[in-house]
Amino acid sequence: MGGPKALMLHQGRPWILPLVEALAEVVGSVRVVLGAEAEQVSALLPPSVERVLNLDWAESDMAASLGLGLEGLAPDRLVLICPVDMPPPPPELLRALLAIDGPAVASFQGQDGHPVVVQAAPLAARQTLRDLLVEAVRVPTGWPGAVVNLNTPADLRRWQSRED
Repeated sequence: MGGPKALMLHQGRPWILPLVEALAEVVGSVRVVLGAEAEQVSALLPPSVERVLNLDWAESDMAASLGLGLEGLAPDRLVLICPVDMPPPPPELLRALLAIDGPAVASFQGQDGHPVVVQAAPLAARQTLRDLLVEAVRVPTGWPGAVVNLNTPADLRRWQSRED
């Protein structure tokens, strides 16, 4: 991306803000795992957002951040997960996922995407989010953002042009 995804600008605002706002609107309590430019990203977040620092972000993978994010939560607690490289999900999709009352994954045109809901049980060695979602309920959505990964500036421009 040329910089941390959380700091990409969308409509003049850092990308992380509309994502956190979308989550907070539905779930209230938001926890963010910080990696690249952690201090700068943390300073942008509302005080109500819980921050978890991944000191090894440059050498670790998404599973490591996921594990840190789940750490300390009750194992039977359901957790809604959104990676920072996705568009802010609509509230009705978040509510539909949480209504399942168990592991769930947003599915657009038969393709699994995000957000997802998992139990907060600690990850086993080498376990990934995909492993946790094998038995998850697929929640169909007409929202294409569920399968969008904004990994390059071109990806972001394409997504933004859809919204204009």
